[in-house]
Amino acid sequence: MIKINLAKLNNTIHNKINENLSVTSTIFQTYDFLKIWTDNFPIDYRILEIYEDNQQVGYLPVSIEDNQIEILGTTAVLGNEQVTDFGDISSIKGKENQVWQVILEYLKKNYSGYKLTLNFIRESSPSFNILKKYQPDPVKVATSPYIKLPKSWDEYLNGLKRKSRQELKRKMRRLEALNYKNYFAEKDDNNIKTFLNLMKKSSNEKNSFLTDKMEVYFRQLMQNFDKKRLLLWFMEIGNKVVASVIVFRFKNQIQLYNSGVDTEYNYYSVGLLSKAFLIKWAIENGFEIYDFLQGNERYKYDLGAVNNPLYKFEIIL
Repeated sequence: MIKINLAKLNNTIHNKINENLSVTSTIFQTYDFLKIWTDNFPIDYRILEIYEDNQQVGYLPVSIEDNQIEILGTTAVLGNEQVTDFGDISSIKGKENQVWQVILEYLKKNYSGYKLTLNFIRESSPSFNILKKYQPDPVKVATSPYIKLPKSWDEYLNGLKRKSRQELKRKMRRLEALNYKNYFAEKDDNNIKTFLNLMKKSSNEKNSFLTDKMEVYFRQLMQNFDKKRLLLWFMEIGNKVVASVIVFRFKNQIQLYNSGVDTEYNYYSVGLLSKAFLIKWAIENGFEIYDFLQGNERYKYDLGAVNNPLYKFEIIL
């Protein structure tokens, strides 16, 4: 027997779905992420839990506001900023169609006339083809470039385009003349401050993005997120941190959430190289995917990424 239950955020809910056995689940629909998101950007929401014979087979967090229903966390915040890269259900593998069917039937029955917006659905997710039955022509809204990681660093280098490989090796040789190192840093107050300062230095765009409220969000994210799943990566030159990256560790993936760089060191390509060394670490530690998350910046393709398009579905209930 299939039934639906309405709930609020609770870490025991999310633990019922084994993320490693779910193709659709993303870091952005986990308890850790949504708790921090809703604390910083309050909104009316529900967790739609789907049960089959008293076993939870899936859930979808949604926000409800002004006759609009969206995947919780995908709403633009602080004007028009996005801090969520993917939207999806979390479902036991093989139950995705069933979970979506129950969710859509429930929403149509209880929220007739509302607009359901399902944003940042990955083309690679089973949800993409399921939802095309309800909206055949979804809108492509972004892309999430990623690298399928090989077994060795040499294999990775050999898989790059010739020009990209030569450029990367040249930049690495130039850096070798300096006293540099890469490492994972503790997420203490000083290191968080260093990361945020480097974000601001990176570009005018990032400086404008990092308002006081957004800075509070990033601080809480780094302080309160599961320490094993949110990592802070630093590159130092001569004992000075010149580049930084925060990444999610999810399933068999490393996902690059945001980064910062001291532009005074642009000659040494520290922004690109800090990410390249992180790719090397991911390969050496057995990860299968390095996901750059949203954005089509050129450096991602120079490092060998290919696109995973993201789509928006809009359904009138």
